[in-house]
Amino acid sequence: MFVPFLPGIFFFIFFYHWIQASGVLFVSSYLGKPINDVYNIGTGDLACFLSLVGLVFLALGLKFWVDKIPPINFDFIKEKSREINLNKVFLLYIFWFFLYNFLREYAFLFLSTTQIILRVALLKWVIVCIFAFVSILNKKKIWLFALIVAFEFIFGFLSYFSNFKTVIFFVAIILFSFIQKVKIKYLFFSLPVVLLLANLAFTWFAVKGSYRKFLNKGTSTQTVQVSSTEALKKVYTLVNELPPDVKEKAVKLAFERIAYTHFLARTMNYVPKKQPHEKGKLLFNNATYNLIPRVIYPSKPIKNDLAKFDKYTGDNLVKLTKGVSISLGYFTDAYIDFGKFGMFGIIYLYGFAIGAMMYYFFTNIKQNIIVKFAFINVILYDFIYLENDGVTFWGIVFLNLVYYSIVYFLFFRYIIKYIYIKN
Repeated sequence: MFVPFLPGIFFFIFFYHWIQASGVLFVSSYLGKPINDVYNIGTGDLACFLSLVGLVFLALGLKFWVDKIPPINFDFIKEKSREINLNKVFLLYIFWFFLYNFLREYAFLFLSTTQIILRVALLKWVIVCIFAFVSILNKKKIWLFALIVAFEFIFGFLSYFSNFKTVIFFVAIILFSFIQKVKIKYLFFSLPVVLLLANLAFTWFAVKGSYRKFLNKGTSTQTVQVSSTEALKKVYTLVNELPPDVKEKAVKLAFERIAYTHFLARTMNYVPKKQPHEKGKLLFNNATYNLIPRVIYPSKPIKNDLAKFDKYTGDNLVKLTKGVSISLGYFTDAYIDFGKFGMFGIIYLYGFAIGAMMYYFFTNIKQNIIVKFAFINVILYDFIYLENDGVTFWGIVFLNLVYYSIVYFLFFRYIIKYIYIKN
């Protein structure tokens, strides 16, 4: 489902979900094996099919709210882009770049305010989106936007989790916003870019382990203990000295990591044969977990993804795995509750919730349409991952709704006035 002239995050959510839901098809083709043999389980092909059907119901839930938004004319968007001063947007980006790194560094020192501080930091991407929209619509300073992208990409390698992919995702989201119709020529011209990004992904999967060990100096911590120069030199060395056979193995690893139907397949093999369906209990617990603060509910259990994984797959990862969190994904949560048919009603509800959240901000942000696009792209960004379980999903809904509302209405709506051209 794609509606022209709406924030590109809508299309990107389904595009990335589709990659994760259908990734096993590519692995199967690459290895020359049936899906069930790839997963070594008899429910692999059905899990893939149910995930793809689930995307349709997710889209229908979102579409309910998208249809309520009046059609947006391209000329109107272009006209509104001329109300924004590109130079001021760039200056605001520079300010927020340093603010972003400062806040990310110290956000966890004050746990009671960590979530809202992190969302203030992430407003950097709102500004990047605004700059990109105005630059592309008016064909001005596109070179500067490209420079921002290159800078964010390189700088992304300097963190332990290597956030370089974030800027790539936002570029895709921005470009999706400009697609009026899906034409064959667009697919043809985008093919070299897709191949380049795929090659980058495969290369990254091949060197990621060695690079992270270098960053933390073998301490098994999620920290960076080397200088920026040393980190970038190491990336360059690892990529240049990468053996062809290692990269070939990384192709399979990348597809297996991105594909996210394996856990649904394993759950279907265990539920309801050995563990009964929860009949809505999981949905209720997932939603209320984020609504009731620990101050009110002191005995509130700690979120334990491994224990949940073991319970519904029959595995024993709690004892075998340390320091790793594995999420079943919210499609799997829906299956655990209501089975392979009832799950689609819950998935529709997930799409409905995303759409309702979008509609709330779209109607309550009294700003230029460009600012609305940019803000919604960032607010909904956390929904792109199929691996989010139900607790995480509803946490994104509730926390983003509350904290981004606070951030916007408390001060960001006043700060953003700086970028407008005064009459």
